[in-house]
Amino acid sequence: MIESIVVKTFKELEIIERERLLELTKEGPSVFRNWLTDKDQSNKYSSMIYLDNQIVGWAAAGPAVAAIQVGAYVDPEYQHRSFGTKVLMALMGHITGLKVGRYIQYEFGYRDFFQPVLDKYGFQFHSQQGKVVFAENIKDHKD
Repeated sequence: MIESIVVKTFKELEIIERERLLELTKEGPSVFRNWLTDKDQSNKYSSMIYLDNQIVGWAAAGPAVAAIQVGAYVDPEYQHRSFGTKVLMALMGHITGLKVGRYIQYEFGYRDFFQPVLDKYGFQFHSQQGKVVFAENIKDHKD
């Protein structure tokens, strides 16, 4: 199996990629589903993991109120293989280098998933609810 990770802006996404990302994103109201169809594609970033030329997971980051919102989705068939962590790491490495913001929001209840990635890039939980993360020293981190 050949694995690769691609980071793109939402403007750069191909139609076939958007269709697959919509398939992977949870049904119902979702900011990430809205971003994929939004006319304003600025300041939105994606990281996709391909396995044998098929997208099996993705992460996204884009603007939220006074923060950057991040999320990740993996095909249920490929979960628990670190694909979500890999796409999130690639995405965070990219947006950290861009210096796009100091605050991160993510879906409540997924602290265990996000914690290792946020630790690597020097983020800490900021709000009591664990929804917002504060980066005290955001800089371009290298492995």
